[in-house]
Amino acid sequence: MSRNMQLCPICLESKQVTAFPSKPLTENCAHDRYCFECVTQCVNSQLRDMSVDTLRCPECRGPLDHATIQLFGNKNLFRLYKMRTIDGILSNVNDFVWCPLGCGKGQVHYPGESQPFVFCPNDNGYFCFRHRVAWHQNFTCEQYDALTRNRANQGAEQKLKEEMAQHKARLAAEEAATNLITRLCGGCSRRIMKDGGWFLRI
Repeated sequence: MSRNMQLCPICLESKQVTAFPSKPLTENCAHDRYCFECVTQCVNSQLRDMSVDTLRCPECRGPLDHATIQLFGNKNLFRLYKMRTIDGILSNVNDFVWCPLGCGKGQVHYPGESQPFVFCPNDNGYFCFRHRVAWHQNFTCEQYDALTRNRANQGAEQKLKEEMAQHKARLAAEEAATNLITRLCGGCSRRIMKDGGWFLRI
């Protein structure tokens, strides 16, 4: 292969040396470099995967730094990734809470659960720090817990009733189908079915 050409280990195409980054993707990369096109596809693929927090080199699994991700990533995907990263960091801050009222913003509420009444200036409304819902007017947090527990129990009871009704309907349908193709034997009172002229006991 000529000195001006290099083989990309991902797409297995021989390309001009200028089609490859001049430095490795990560500090750990001691392997051959990938072409710009494959690096871009790899980075964007990982950016699209919302479950990925740390983007990595596909070969040595070294973590990609922020500048590399920005260089090779699609601008919109990178913006979403950056927001997701910031959201993850903020969510780990003690007493930080996201507003559930719709503005998509958050704040640090230093009193935490000891004073759960939180004001959101963006939505001009109040919400509960503990439950992460609009403020439960006329209910303390303990009363709200009891109310939601009762609703959950009622929901479970309703589901059980529905399942029992479905089960009874299934049994009734099976019995109706059995009655269509069988009859009671006059001698032994067991169910019998006609099969080619002979009745068989079931």
